[in-house]
Amino acid sequence: MAPNKDGSSSFQRQEEKWWLPVPQVPSCGLHENSRKQLQHKRDCANQISKAAMAINNITLAEMQVPDTYLESLPKVLLLMFFIISRGLVLPSKKV
Repeated sequence: MAPNKDGSSSFQRQEEKWWLPVPQVPSCGLHENSRKQLQHKRDCANQISKAAMAINNITLAEMQVPDTYLESLPKVLLLMFFIISRGLVLPSKKV
C-alpha cells in the first residue's frame, strides 16, 4: 500500500482490472462499526450473488436449445454439450 497525501493508504490499481474500485483506508484502520457494516454488506452481496446464480442455473437448465443451433455445432462440441447439459456419463474404459 502506498500512503496518500492525507495519511490514508490505498492499493495500486491493476491495469487489467480497471473496473474494480480502489479501496482507501485511513492509516489507523477502520472503526469497529465501519468494519461490521462492511462485513454485513459483503455477506448480503454474497447471498444475493448465490441466489442469482441458482436462479440462472435453474432457468438455463429448463431452456430449450433450438435445433438449428445444435445442428450448426461441430460434432465434438455437440457431444460435449449433451454430456454437460444432460448429465450423461460415458462408460470408462477398464485397463
